[in-house]
Order: sequence, then structure tokens, then C-alpha cells
Amino acid sequence: MIWMNFILAFRIKNIWNFMMTSIWTSWIIRYNSFDCTNYTEEMWEIQKIMKIKNLVIWNTGKQSSQFLCHFKEEHGLFMRCDHLKSFDFNRFLKNWMNGEKEHLKSICCLLPKYIFHSLTEAEIFEGIQIDKLEDSVQKKFDYGPLIEKYDRFLPRCAFMNGTKIERKSDGKWATVFFTEPHFAFFYN
Repeated sequence: MIWMNFILAFRIKNIWNFMMTSIWTSWIIRYNSFDCTNYTEEMWEIQKIMKIKNLVIWNTGKQSSQFLCHFKEEHGLFMRCDHLKSFDFNRFLKNWMNGEKEHLKSICCLLPKYIFHSLTEAEIFEGIQIDKLEDSVQKKFDYGPLIEKYDRFLPRCAFMNGTKIERKSDGKWATVFFTEPHFAFFYN
């Protein structure tokens, strides 16, 4: 936890400089005012934070769609996703289906109720061939051992009634769960 206290001691503008020069395998961000809204798409692509294997962000704020669409590593958990739309999830799924995000194993977004109820499965899966799973299929979200070691307060999530999607380039399958208040993606 020493590294966490060290990071939080920085002011916001210095956190991004710190992240650009350091490599972490797991990182948990709890800073309430985490703001990078002025970053262009190109700047998001080169951010080292998007290359952290296991990333938990407690409050994604206005950057929810950027974290969802630009995260490329193994496990991501993004909470308080206040600014996600059906389009963002659709784009994320289509990017994965087109061969992007080859390291991704799981991602979970916790949505406020007002956001969750404004989304529809029809819009999320628009233009995507899907296969609904039986009720008996269940998945648990795996944060990775390093994240669980440092944060015992993470919500434990189990999901039922998923939807399978196929990546055309290699025939691999992923399971998507859209159950209140979560959007979760698991690479099978």
C-alpha cells in the first residue's frame, strides 16, 4: 500500500507524468478527481495506464468510455461509469470481434442505476451476431491475485444469463453479461 499512498500524494497533473514513466502490473485508483478529459484519442492510445495488466478504477467519471475502449490488457474493473452509452459497449465489442484487445481476459463496468436503465441490449448488440446462453451458465469476475492482495473491499461479482459473441479472425468466443448494474466481458 506504500505505492498507493505515494501516488495519491501527487497532484493530478503530476499523476499523469508519473504514469508515463512507470510500469505497474496492477494498479488501483481511488482518486475522486481523476480527470483527463482533454486527452485526444491518440494520447489515450499511448498512455501507460492502458497497458497495466490488472487495473481497477473506483471512479471513472467522465472518462468511462475512454477506459472501456482503450484498455488493452488482461483484467479491468471500472466503477461509477457515469458516462457510458449503448454505443460505447457496441464499439468495444466490435473492436474485440475485429481482432483488437488480444490480451483482454475480462472487463467489468459497474453502472449507476440511471445509466443501466437507459441502455438496451438491442442497441448494445446491434450489428453483432449473438448466441444467448442457458440460465445455468455462471461466471465469476477474476481481479487477478495482485489486485485482490491489495484491495479486499472490491465487490465480488458473479454473473448469470450471458450472451456469447465470436471473433471472426480466429473463431474465439467471449461471453458478455448485461445484468443490473453490470456490464461484464469474459474471454473464454
